Amino acid sequence: MIESSERPGVLGWPARVEIPDDYAIAHAACDRWATDPARRALLDLADGRWWTFAEVRDASLRLATALSRRGVGPGDRVAIALPQSAAAAVAHIAVYRLGAIAVPISLMHREEAIEQRLSDSAAAVGITSAEHWYEVIAGSSVADSVHWALTGTPEYAALIDSGPVELPAVRLTKDTPAVIVYTSGTTGAPKGVVHAHRVVAAHAAPISLAHDGFPQDGDLLWSPADWAWAGGLIDCLLSAWHAGVPVLAHRARKFDPDETFDLLAEHGVRNAFLPATALRLLRRSGRSARLRSIMTGGEPVDDDIVAWSTRELGAAPNVVFGQTEASCVIGNSQGIAPQRPGALGLPYPGSEIAVIDQETGRECGPDELGEIAVRADGPAVMLGYWGKPADTAAKVRDGWLRTGDLGKRDAEGYYWFVARADDLIISSGYRIGPTEIEHCIAGDARVSEVAVVGRPDAERGQVVCALVVPAPGVAGSDALADELRGRVRARLATYEVPRIVEFRDALPRTTTGKVQRSAVREGS
Repeated sequence: MIESSERPGVLGWPARVEIPDDYAIAHAACDRWATDPARRALLDLADGRWWTFAEVRDASLRLATALSRRGVGPGDRVAIALPQSAAAAVAHIAVYRLGAIAVPISLMHREEAIEQRLSDSAAAVGITSAEHWYEVIAGSSVADSVHWALTGTPEYAALIDSGPVELPAVRLTKDTPAVIVYTSGTTGAPKGVVHAHRVVAAHAAPISLAHDGFPQDGDLLWSPADWAWAGGLIDCLLSAWHAGVPVLAHRARKFDPDETFDLLAEHGVRNAFLPATALRLLRRSGRSARLRSIMTGGEPVDDDIVAWSTRELGAAPNVVFGQTEASCVIGNSQGIAPQRPGALGLPYPGSEIAVIDQETGRECGPDELGEIAVRADGPAVMLGYWGKPADTAAKVRDGWLRTGDLGKRDAEGYYWFVARADDLIISSGYRIGPTEIEHCIAGDARVSEVAVVGRPDAERGQVVCALVVPAPGVAGSDALADELRGRVRARLATYEVPRIVEFRDALPRTTTGKVQRSAVREGS
């Protein structure tokens, strides 16, 4: 068991941050900026208009009044199934005002996923577009148990314009539940991660560092990340608004590199959160852009991507590490600390990090493999899983949130990712992390993407298997497979050489874009 400690900050970054007890998202991320009636908050490309913070404040007050009149109050769950848009942002701020709990639902979800989230959260009210309602939600077996408001309809306009603002007095604290974000469900059913209002304040310093000094004059943030996920909602929209930075909202049916470059240039985007997959797709296009800052996460970023991004996008991506239960707890800031290729980075302000031996619970020493853990009383950490105390207790033990990620901490305090605990490959007694092998294979110009997993083997327990997506114009072949094995053999250890190399047109992914390793392991 690790003893509780007050760890010193790294590079002057505080290990603890103080958040006022009365912190509330609606005030901190909207109302305090609305005193300037001209201050811009959001550019909604769906209708091509700018919204000021004052307009967001007024619209969210009217919507909150309408919801309150229909019985929504503290602790009630409100499903929000909307694309990146002013309507979605207003809905979130309105829900937070009431002390109710937002349940964001991605437009990528279909009937089964929607049913699971509505049933699990017991949401009584939902907000979605008429288009999405008729295309998807109306077919859900639990849709009728939720009272839906459909944006873009005359009824919705009447709803938010009905009468003066009359809100009940609601006492909010930093620990009041604000949002339930569902996990990707890579293993088992998705769980509802409950975050308090404090989570936005907890991201203020990390997001500033990830954007190399946030905010600066002229900053405008955009990300393709869905606002149904922690990365899009908390790390982008709400954190940007906490800093008073405007956000560009754009619903894209799929990520298109050319459309992205056009968007960045036309609207003068200066800051972006771009997952590693998006960066790889942008690199293939052969185009360039000029950004001031780039944040990335979700997957490791190889050296070639960093070099390309620095040269062609104008900024090196700052890698951030976390998960839905505790995002942006480790990361980088190029202007302050040199980013070590392949490293996750240093602990961000407000998060206390350790590497724990999975069997004994002791803290590991430098360069010793263990599970990365986050001090559970940190403000960026979830309150728990919605309605699942046993799962919460399994995730948070001895005061530490166990991430399920295996890694190491070097002598200088940098953290390194090795593998998900359930992705660790044990072959002939060797403990093998897939990340290093993936980086090695991905360094070959003929490889577009690669995922390395363990496959069952009667003799060795598991063998290393590499699933490779060839670059455009490259055909998978036995000769290429042998050359990729030779590349690993020359650069890594003999026991890390893939015994199986399979070529695929694409890798299976979750709705958040992460490689679905459970499907890869099973050969899907």
